Amino acid sequence: AGIVLGRWGLVGRSLRLILLSFLFAVVVVTLLALLARWTGAIAAADVTRPRPNTGFIWHPDLWSFVVALLAGAAGALALAIEKTATMVGVFISVTTVPAAGNLALGIAVGEPSEITGSLTQLGANIGGMILAGTLLLAFMRVAWPWVTARSERLLGAQSAGTGAGAR
Repeated sequence: AGIVLGRWGLVGRSLRLILLSFLFAVVVVTLLALLARWTGAIAAADVTRPRPNTGFIWHPDLWSFVVALLAGAAGALALAIEKTATMVGVFISVTTVPAAGNLALGIAVGEPSEITGSLTQLGANIGGMILAGTLLLAFMRVAWPWVTARSERLLGAQSAGTGAGAR
């Protein structure tokens, strides 16, 4: 919203908030993972062995970016129409939380490929959400009055023909 509205202070505050929030979360999870490693609850092999079902967490690909775009569009749409839904949070969490968690685990076991892959995934996810959200809000800012007027004409005409006095 800050980008589309040209409110650069809002953009800066938003980026700072997301950066500090993820930094805090990664530090806390890293400390917990180090504790788990120290107690023997996890081993480096648990993090570094092949994980074909969850490789998308730290191996970004086209589909990772598509999911991020969908999450960004859903979030922006919810913001634009003043609706919040659980699915928006789920989309955003699915794209960011696993990568941030794996980043913390990679740091805790000292595995550079896990760290760089997770950072790349997280960057692609956040970048995709920002891109899709910005494009959707820009489109809505330009086209929403036309869409609203058109839908009111269309739906108004349909509801006028379906009333009790339309026989």
